[in-house]
Formats: sequence, structure tokens, C-alpha cells
Amino acid sequence: MPKIVDHNAYRNEIIQIVTSLFAEHGYAALGMRDIAKALGVSKGTLYHYFPNKEALFQAVCETIVQLDLAAFAAYHEQAGATTLQERVRTVLRYCAEQEAWLMQQYLVLMEYVRVNGPNELRQNRIIQAATDEYVAAIAQYLGTSDHTAVTAFFVFLTGLIFQRFFDGGATDFDGMAEWFSAVLSASLAHADPAGFRNTS
Repeated sequence: MPKIVDHNAYRNEIIQIVTSLFAEHGYAALGMRDIAKALGVSKGTLYHYFPNKEALFQAVCETIVQLDLAAFAAYHEQAGATTLQERVRTVLRYCAEQEAWLMQQYLVLMEYVRVNGPNELRQNRIIQAATDEYVAAIAQYLGTSDHTAVTAFFVFLTGLIFQRFFDGGATDFDGMAEWFSAVLSASLAHADPAGFRNTS
């Protein structure tokens, strides 16, 4: 009996492995032949799922967003946070636990920028859509329409993870997270005292 392959699951598995490969070796250094070899498959098999490296990179961006948001949805369901400050802390705790995986994603993006330039990144609709989805998901979870505050939260998280990468984890994640949690919660509560919604 022929083996039944879950193509969607296998495609996601390829994407997760390739994200690690891009982070370790660089976007420019890997060709489709190298990627196929690292995956232990033929080039034909890889081309069956992705016609070229750019398509693979875009698939990495799109799929990672969906995997991240699904993982966080399961995480916050267990956390059971109700107040605004609890929800801010829940996002921060999740990012702390996923720090290594998030850093891999950032390294891939930085390598892509190095090769293609920042203008290409700004014009890449897949990457911009991914950023918009993260920001929208945070806004929905926190129950706020304050775009500036949510964007600041997103920038803070990215900067904190990069700083810990550069200083070998010397910057205290919990301490910084606690401080920013208090600042953001106070800012949102002051801007719209009745605006927080207990969204599930």
C-alpha cells in the first residue's frame, strides 16, 4: 500500500526547517540544491512544493505568521488572562519562551534585507502583510484600537529580543517586560479608560 503523505503538514515541516537553515547559513548562501540536500530530498521534490527560492522565502513568511498566531492562541487560552496588564504580560511571557525561534525569524529577515536592500523589504507585500497581521493580532488580544501603542509594543519586543541576542542574554527579559507592561497598561488605560475589552 502506498504511503499517504499529508502534503500540508510536510510543506509546513519544510518551511520550519528552511527557516533554521536561512538563519544559520544566510539567505544568499543557500541555493535550492543546498536546501534539498539539507532536507534529504531531491530537487524535484522541493520544486514540487516551491518553484524557486523567492517563493520558498515568501512561503516561510506567510506560514510562520499562521503558526505563530495559532501557537499564541493556544498559549493565551491556557493563560486565562483577563485584565489588560495580565494580557500584556501574557504576550511578553510567550515571546520570552519563544525567544530562540523569534530570533531565527529576525535573522532571516535581516539577511534578506542585506541581499535585497531595505526598499525591497518595504515593497514586499508578503512581509508587510505579515507585520500587519502581528500588529492586528496584538491589538485584538489587548482589546485596543490605539495603533501607536500597539506598534510601540511590537517595536519594543523586537528590540528587546535583538538586544538580548547582541549581549548574550545579559539584558533581563523579565525585568524589562515588567517595566514595559506597567508603562503600556497605564498608557492604554489613560488613553481610553473604558476601551479595554475582554476579548477571547
